[in-house]
Amino acid sequence: MNNTELRLHLRTQRLLLPEAMQHAASHQVCHFALQLNRYRLSEHIAFYLKHEAEIDPLSILEAAFAAGKKCYLPVLHPRKIGELCFMPYAPLDPLIPNRYGILEPKYHADLVLPVWHLDLVFAPLVAFDHDKNRLGMGKGYYDRTFSFVKHDENAHKPYLVGLAYEFQKVVKLNAMAHDVRMHEVITEQGLVI
Repeated sequence: MNNTELRLHLRTQRLLLPEAMQHAASHQVCHFALQLNRYRLSEHIAFYLKHEAEIDPLSILEAAFAAGKKCYLPVLHPRKIGELCFMPYAPLDPLIPNRYGILEPKYHADLVLPVWHLDLVFAPLVAFDHDKNRLGMGKGYYDRTFSFVKHDENAHKPYLVGLAYEFQKVVKLNAMAHDVRMHEVITEQGLVI
């Protein structure tokens, strides 16, 4: 199965999950994420807002905000086409839909945090493998935005953590040269080693 077929298959499977199963899996993933030393030691953390039955990281975001950590959400970069930038976010801040219908904060150039200042990034995905290769929605936003991590073996941050359902794990992805690998992936069954 090529990446396009795999993406369609797993997105369909994800959309067919009953709400109760989505909620239970998200709860477990968030529980495991909050146990990470990386989470405890991080001050600037990027999240995403659930779209199409993805694992919902909202409870991690709420816990991080309550603990005084700085929280950020991705915004489609208005000048760097195909890249993301990260805006500060607090629960109940206003959000607007982007061109894909995903909610995001309003862009303000003076509030953008450079991506290399993020300590930890929780990323959505469609599939992953044992080497922590990530298959996203196919637009390449995360790969382009965090390409510097791939090219700098000494880059200690941001630390990239994919959040996924266990059924999204595949034996081997057809990783492309530009794909950025996750440092870790968490499913409802725990950390994927």
